Amino acid sequence: MNIRSRILGGCMFYRIYRKKLIFFYIICLVFSVITKAQNEPRIKYDLSTYLQEVNLQNKMLLSLQKSSNAINEKYQNTNVELSPYMQISGSLIDDRSLKQNSPTYIIDRQKIKDYSLIFGKKFRTGTTLQLIAEAQDINMEGRSPASFQATQGVSHLGIMFSQSLWKDFFGHSNTLKAQRESVLEKLEKVMNSIQINQVLIDAEKLYWDFIYSKKELELHESSLNRAKKIQSWVQRRLNDGIGDRSELLSSQGLVSLRELQLVSANDEFQNIKIKIANTLERASVFEFEPTENFESERELTKNKMIRLDAYASHLESQIKVNIVHEVKETQKAELSLDGMYKTNNYDSNFNTVVGKIADSERPTTSIGLKFKWLFDDGAKSSIINSSQLEMQASHLKKEKMIQESTTSWSEIVRRHSEMSNKIKIARQMNAFQKERFKSEQDKLSKGRTITSQVITAEGDVADSELSLMKLLTEQRKLEAQAKMFIQLEDGML
Repeated sequence: MNIRSRILGGCMFYRIYRKKLIFFYIICLVFSVITKAQNEPRIKYDLSTYLQEVNLQNKMLLSLQKSSNAINEKYQNTNVELSPYMQISGSLIDDRSLKQNSPTYIIDRQKIKDYSLIFGKKFRTGTTLQLIAEAQDINMEGRSPASFQATQGVSHLGIMFSQSLWKDFFGHSNTLKAQRESVLEKLEKVMNSIQINQVLIDAEKLYWDFIYSKKELELHESSLNRAKKIQSWVQRRLNDGIGDRSELLSSQGLVSLRELQLVSANDEFQNIKIKIANTLERASVFEFEPTENFESERELTKNKMIRLDAYASHLESQIKVNIVHEVKETQKAELSLDGMYKTNNYDSNFNTVVGKIADSERPTTSIGLKFKWLFDDGAKSSIINSSQLEMQASHLKKEKMIQESTTSWSEIVRRHSEMSNKIKIARQMNAFQKERFKSEQDKLSKGRTITSQVITAEGDVADSELSLMKLLTEQRKLEAQAKMFIQLEDGML
């Protein structure tokens, strides 16, 4: 029994020690979190500094900025067809076909080592140039009429050219392609800007939501304090025998309502703090302190503006027009002027013939025209008709988007002006409600009104302040939408 008691006592001691250890660990963890939060630097941000920080820290924006750089690199030199090239080739040929070079001897077999080097380039004018160097080392076996063996070296150095005269007339295809890719580059940059501006708009909306939520929290704290003062005052009246229990219940209900509103406002405030921290790629305990004047109104220009997506639609329409021209160009007949000049040198020694490759004693010259016509079996007209229909569809879409863009900007300017009027009226209402609440408090202290009137007046003050802040927030968010518009310059459409 003594041993058993000791074992049980040891187990009890271990359980108690373990619980204390866990409790101590939790206390240390909570303390470290609180200390970290207190030591976290409180950085003040005006709107421009905040958006600049978003540009520097937000990973989505950094990704889009990388994409923007990629677009610039992509369209630096897009026409690979115009790049100069070099081609080196070598081949070993064993030719056993019967060749009767003259009535006196026949070649039964040729072993040929063929080497060639070509430098070529196509120019924007549709001209193709090639510089060709070629050498052959030939070993022959034949009969004349007796069997014999012989070696021969052959070398050529020449230049070839081809000039388009109909399809791709003097490089017209390259011109069309360059025009299309120039517009395509603008389109990709605009689409990238739309994404960047959307991230910035969302970030700015969070900025104003944070200010609104913080002020709402402060307002609910003030409302709760006022409600508690009313409750204390009613409680004293009831204790003095001059009050009514129904008034006390009303004041208690007001306090409970204000406490619930405060809890809800605090929950929303903590949620926005986390979103701000995520936007700035900071820890959730990051202490964010905006300094922008909540009531600073920004003036919206009345100049002609176009929404970025409408401008992108216009660029898409331009691309479709260019594609139609390119398709028509590809369906034209091919007519080209081709020419060649090359040297021809021969020697029984391969090294010798390579050394005199540039000798022009026995040149070959040629010039001619080449014509190719593609018959229309329905495919040509179908391709052209398809591209034209896509162009027409894109044009209609562009007109609709531009119309919506014009209406959208006019509506933003109109709503901004209307909100300014509403804010002016809301400020007046808030001032009246505050004066009324003070008056009702004064009347209640003199016994000239009932408690419910004071409670109603306090609620009206809170509602009017919230309405004013809500209008200010919505107006700041509306101003942020201007990032999606650019000024319409002459020649843009």
